[in-house]
Amino acid sequence: MTRRLAGLVLMLLPALALAQGVAPTLVVTDPSGRSEHLLIQQVAIDVRIVGYLAETRMTLTFANPQGRDLEGDLYFPLPEKATVSGYALDIRGQMVDGVVVEREKARVVFEEIVRQRIDPGLVEWTRGNVFRTRVFPIPSRGTRKVMVRFVSELAGDARGCSYTLPLGFSRPVGEASIRVVVEQEPERPRVERDAGLGLEFGRWKQSWVAEKTVQNVRLEQSLMVALPKGERERVWVERDATSTASRWPRRRR
Repeated sequence: MTRRLAGLVLMLLPALALAQGVAPTLVVTDPSGRSEHLLIQQVAIDVRIVGYLAETRMTLTFANPQGRDLEGDLYFPLPEKATVSGYALDIRGQMVDGVVVEREKARVVFEEIVRQRIDPGLVEWTRGNVFRTRVFPIPSRGTRKVMVRFVSELAGDARGCSYTLPLGFSRPVGEASIRVVVEQEPERPRVERDAGLGLEFGRWKQSWVAEKTVQNVRLEQSLMVALPKGERERVWVERDATSTASRWPRRRR
């Protein structure tokens, strides 16, 4: 299997209203039929704020402690008024991006790929304003990595704008890294809530950056960043067929 399979990793993107305060969960079923939530070995959160928009990329690494390969469903709730902009699954150590297709076409191609015993990914909306993706195989005593990216508009009032990311991880995460970049902002943003991580913004070129990596932490609270009131341009997010997981929102004049 090579990187040419990027076109076979499928994604369904209906309009999503979003759930809050619940962490992503990968659910597997043991031989007795009992459901189990896999532990998250690592979570990496990258946020880039430009104008009134924020793009958030969350990469989750799940660990399988069992002596057999597993299959599971990842349930991923999103913040209010966000829109999914990307999804990727690791295939032989490399993250492979999903491709947006119509629902019926996605299901037909998905079934064809499964019959070939190739590892596909299918993302779809499910009840409770959460989207779901099937993940298999999760290797015996190994890990599997999933990346989800979404775009949201900042909440604003007379005092300024704010970005909020509900976390809600009830169990400790082996390693958590968070990086927030605010571009083209003259005044220093404020970290209102950071789940106890101690994030602080520092100047870097034309941006403000706050980042932290911690071990064995519970991310139970929300991440909230406040931006002072000021003039900022509206921005649009563009993606095309050649986009990769590393592309961020860019300003259009």
